[in-house]
Amino acid sequence: MNARFLAVPVQVDRERLICIDFNTLCDAEKECGVNFIMDMNLPLSFHGMRAICWASWKKDDPTLTLARTGEILQDHWPKVMSALTEAWLGMIPTKADGESKTESNPMGTTITVQS
Repeated sequence: MNARFLAVPVQVDRERLICIDFNTLCDAEKECGVNFIMDMNLPLSFHGMRAICWASWKKDDPTLTLARTGEILQDHWPKVMSALTEAWLGMIPTKADGESKTESNPMGTTITVQS
């Protein structure tokens, strides 16, 4: 699966894509010191949310800093959280048999995902 296909656009200082793929999570883990596999205690911390957005956005903007990412989040919080939630849900594998499963989004809300 091409993870960039699941990218969610969000209009902030400019249009940016939130794409939660393997590399995004690795970079975010390294930056904020969280292991997303071992520590899936949601909601994400502010550090985790900023790190995921930074790791995703730096693919298209290599000069982006964590501080600038935080400023974007501060100025565009509701739009970014909506896109982050959509991207988070897009990265969740679905069951092949059509059954639903329950997952949590980055804000800690439990949801049911249908495949």
